[in-house]
Amino acid sequence: VTGRKGPDIAHGVLAPEVKSRSKVPQYLYDWLAQARNGAPPGRLPCVILHAAGRPHAGDLVILALSDLAELLGVTHADNNQ
Repeated sequence: VTGRKGPDIAHGVLAPEVKSRSKVPQYLYDWLAQARNGAPPGRLPCVILHAAGRPHAGDLVILALSDLAELLGVTHADNNQ
């Protein structure tokens, strides 16, 4: 909901802002698949998206929600919503 204050999901550590789209660019999934294929066992595959000329501290990190949940030690029910 646009303009609502606070996170979309209540969580003790994160303040998620959920964005749903009918389509997500395929290249994002391709990049994550590349990271997953190159990740050694026990390592978290993720993509760091950097805009040239901007500070790295503001880079975006893309990872699978299931991997984030595992990292945080929480369960995630995939309900496709």
